[in-house]
Amino acid sequence: MPRQSPQPKGVRRHQVLEAASVVLLRHGHDGLTMEAVASEAKLAKGTVYLYFSSKQALLDGLRTDLVRQMMAGPQALLQDAALRWAERLDGLVEAWMRFDAEHMPLFHAVFHEGPQSEGPDAGLEPCLAALESVLRGGKHSGEFSIGDATMTARFLLHGYSGVCMHPAAALHTHTAGQDHAVH
Repeated sequence: MPRQSPQPKGVRRHQVLEAASVVLLRHGHDGLTMEAVASEAKLAKGTVYLYFSSKQALLDGLRTDLVRQMMAGPQALLQDAALRWAERLDGLVEAWMRFDAEHMPLFHAVFHEGPQSEGPDAGLEPCLAALESVLRGGKHSGEFSIGDATMTARFLLHGYSGVCMHPAAALHTHTAGQDHAVH
């Protein structure tokens, strides 16, 4: 392995996560090893361990990075006081759906395949917080008539993750003996 020049911590960490994404999509969870990630990133295996102590820590890092990217787009929209709360909610979901369409294979691999460190919602806390904030604002303004904003946010997030985070080819409805793909 050629000696790598020093890089800022964030740059090297990003390099490891990018390599992990490639390995995960190419070889699945079973093929996601620290050695494979190191090889893809052209780093020593020990360098990967400097940033992630285990395969699970690497998956958690991918999950956190994907959610960070997913939440980056709608931040200005969520703060726009000129928008009604329903417009903010619509914009948030639309931004998430666009992000999901662009990153579906990786999102599916990270959130729906393989082991989860803390359950299926692990890493989605910023999404839940954004939904809760919009719902509380809409409830407070009288625009939304909901009971518990937290429960409603969890329901919406589960609905989103259950539908939008699954590959469209895997979603089917069954009517009178016929299968229909949902797109």
